[in-house]
Amino acid sequence: MSISDSPRSVSRTPVAGAVARGLDRQPAVGLTGLSVAVAVFAILGVVIAPLRSLEILGALTTFSLPALIASALWWHGWPARGLSRPVAGIVNTALIVSLALALTALAQIIVGRGDLGHLLDTTAAAPSHAPGRPAFPSYPWTLPLAGLIFLTMILLTFVCDRWPLRKLGDVASGFVAIAVSWAVGLLAYFTLANWNPIVPAPVQKVLGLSNPGGPVSAFDLLAWALCVAVWAVVVFIPLRGKPLAPIRSTPVRVLAGNVAVIALGWVTFRLLLNTAGLDVPEIAAICGSTIAASIIVALVFEAWPARLARSDGGIVAGILASIAALAIVMYVVLRAIGNARATWTPANPVDLWVTVCTLNFLAAGSILWYGVWRRWPASPVTEPPASGE
Repeated sequence: MSISDSPRSVSRTPVAGAVARGLDRQPAVGLTGLSVAVAVFAILGVVIAPLRSLEILGALTTFSLPALIASALWWHGWPARGLSRPVAGIVNTALIVSLALALTALAQIIVGRGDLGHLLDTTAAAPSHAPGRPAFPSYPWTLPLAGLIFLTMILLTFVCDRWPLRKLGDVASGFVAIAVSWAVGLLAYFTLANWNPIVPAPVQKVLGLSNPGGPVSAFDLLAWALCVAVWAVVVFIPLRGKPLAPIRSTPVRVLAGNVAVIALGWVTFRLLLNTAGLDVPEIAAICGSTIAASIIVALVFEAWPARLARSDGGIVAGILASIAALAIVMYVVLRAIGNARATWTPANPVDLWVTVCTLNFLAAGSILWYGVWRRWPASPVTEPPASGE
């Protein structure tokens, strides 16, 4: 299942190539998908107290995103092909969760030290720990690495349109994409990240946090990655790569797309940080809201009602307006809910919770419903053959 099967144009047909069947037409089908995404958010971000949700699920759900994207957009239903949609959804969701747990544990070892007892917990160290040795939870220390891996998976899937890995076949290409995402993410992390601006060196030693000593503050790196991801998602999901459509050569188009979104992301990050005066959690929350809004507009509502416009320009304007409006509403509403439900601190600001809710719950819930559960209980999409295949 591919979101970006035809990156060269923005058409009046549903963005994902979907065809409504029976009574499953917009906006009814979109409201169904939105209800699923909101339910995921409510269970994981509100029923679980917001601060605890951030601490125990923040890293795990971020590391789940590459596996989720692989399951929804690379594996085409594997390993549950042939099963009913609900059963296949359960099987594939379980696979995603299992991979996320394993990869979060691996990241914990890479960034600092293994501490499975606190993989999903930030409470005081258990008695089994050496005296005076604090716990090493996955949150927040693994988040910068998780963000870089997620960004790489976004670039491979949407900006590169799975080229050239798709030649390996559905299953192999998805696993290779995850491996490449980790390789690139690790290279960027160990080359660029620096914990000294955030955590004094003596504290790093006590925690067991390994400092790569790069030129960029670790959490600045996370915010930059999300700024790049915004451009990649907006341009290559709802707009389907239209700005690069005149470039006919796939390698040249892929190279140009990656250079463009990385450069634009860096400029956006510097403008938000230095010119607008926003801090890293605020930038992350704005980016998370924009990414979630883009995915909901493109996948869940299939560009409705913007696609009803009479011109390509009107469609693009309508899509961008829908994304902006939804992103603002999500940011404002979630921030109000977070402030009403918890007392936040500078170490755990409400904006980090908003980031996790928008990106890891609402956006991920939308992709899960669309690509893993295949829009159940609405009718599944029918899609054209992927371009270039």
